[in-house]
Amino acid sequence: MKTIHGQFQWRKQRLLSSAGQSVSLKLISSSLKSEEKRNGTAAGSQETDIEKESNKESNIGCHLSVGLRELCCFYSTKVSYSEVADLVERLAGQRLLCDQSIWNIVEAKACAISRDLQEQALETMGSMPLINTQVDVYSSDPEVLVYTDAILVTRQKPKRLSASKKETQLEEITSEKTSHPYVPALEVRPFGSKQTASGRVSTDVVMLERRAGGFEYVTSAIGSDGTERISLVDLSRAFLRREYGCVPSDEGFFSGSLSVVAITDGASSIRTQLLQIFGHAITVVLDWFHLCKKVREKMTMISRTKDEKIAHLRRLLPLLWRGNVGEAIVYLRDGLTPRNGKVRDDLIGYLEKHAWEIIDYEKRRDAGKSIGSGRMEKGVDQIVGQRQKQKAMSWSDRGSKALALLHTALLNGNWQTSSNHGLLITA
Repeated sequence: MKTIHGQFQWRKQRLLSSAGQSVSLKLISSSLKSEEKRNGTAAGSQETDIEKESNKESNIGCHLSVGLRELCCFYSTKVSYSEVADLVERLAGQRLLCDQSIWNIVEAKACAISRDLQEQALETMGSMPLINTQVDVYSSDPEVLVYTDAILVTRQKPKRLSASKKETQLEEITSEKTSHPYVPALEVRPFGSKQTASGRVSTDVVMLERRAGGFEYVTSAIGSDGTERISLVDLSRAFLRREYGCVPSDEGFFSGSLSVVAITDGASSIRTQLLQIFGHAITVVLDWFHLCKKVREKMTMISRTKDEKIAHLRRLLPLLWRGNVGEAIVYLRDGLTPRNGKVRDDLIGYLEKHAWEIIDYEKRRDAGKSIGSGRMEKGVDQIVGQRQKQKAMSWSDRGSKALALLHTALLNGNWQTSSNHGLLITA
């Protein structure tokens, strides 16, 4: 008899059931279920959608040992599925799993994680903790930091064509264009050019500071079909209720309302997301790194020479570092002769739009507070970038978000082995 860990000689036997009947070895789990379906057993027809999905997940890799399933899930967050298959082969001495089988195990585990997250969110239903609408960002009082960002990876094409089929398809379209002059011309994307937003898979990640220190990484949960089971906003609100909903007064930490400060870039979608999470506007600090990057990029197009750009930056950046947005705008309008007036106006509009988010960064830094979102950049790189942004890699929405969920469990310290489930996510 061959098993997943090798083979051994098996003598033909029959088993005696508890009822005293002789049962053949072929009447085990999968065969019994098939027999029930053939006989029209009502138990299977009355299953809910959640139960069916749970049973589907539990059947994937059910013949594998717990340790082997955990090994596949863990190393799939580090290297490709084919490399995990090679690793299993080196450990076992023979080819046990292909990359598709490993992907099925990872997908089932991501769905199990999503189901656990959904149950946790339902258990923490209630009112949100009180949030201060105005926060002194220079004060030494404790505050809850929030970071949020999104990362893009290349989307997998729905259908891959060989080079010969691509040439045939191009010839057909070209001949059709010749015979029908009103057919629009074929749009060919040059090699090396950037894809549009539709050619990317976007994963949103939120980092919320914990009461005891450190950060909780949150990303949306998915179902078995890859659709969103529970949103990033709902999971973030569930964490805030669970972490800060009932804080003992004797701890001396956040005994009243929370002073929440979000440090982000200038994307308007982030502001909308924060509004959905907290229910109203919160204190937002424009990340110093992104502010500098924006100013440098715009000044490259505004300045006429390299020396002129350096001189302008030496004037502008110190003003913005101290939060003097008005003086920086006056300098852009009256203190330089732009090569591109439209870009200059765009930079002025950007500063005016985020004027309330550009603070005195030097004063906040001296108070020992964070002024940048470097840990957020590192977080999204750990969750998605390091594994998925490799050369020649492309991803489906379901595949990208499944791996992101496993990475999130690792970073949150919720990766735990169970004798029954292999991977268990605990509150």
